[in-house]
Amino acid sequence: MTHEESLVSPPGGGNCVNWILGHLVKSRNDELALLGKTPVFPPEKFERYNNGRPPLTDAAEALNLKELCDDFAALQAPLVAALRTVEPEILARPVPDSPTGNPNETVGSMITAIAFHEAYHLGQIGLLRRTRGKPSQMP
Repeated sequence: MTHEESLVSPPGGGNCVNWILGHLVKSRNDELALLGKTPVFPPEKFERYNNGRPPLTDAAEALNLKELCDDFAALQAPLVAALRTVEPEILARPVPDSPTGNPNETVGSMITAIAFHEAYHLGQIGLLRRTRGKPSQMP
């Protein structure tokens, strides 16, 4: 998929691939902080990809698709390492401002919600790729 194709919104509304991927990169970066680790990127880099922002339609506001792909990949190893070594006490900590609205949210339950969130959005990217005529990435 080209950067330009990543900026095309789906028919009927919704976010483009660029916004969805940027949103996932932001979430992964934030997840490191949730786990008590230093984020790889400054959080302001992905501010345009925050939840609740209007759909991304202006190419000038978008990060380059290749950069987003590289950033997503760069977060994999630190995130896996953080998840492998997280202390049970950290997982039991309450999350002060739960995006799921759960007043009993803990870091551990939030990690579960984040995993679902990522799978959901990766599925959207797969479908949007197909609407652009791209082949499936599944073997």
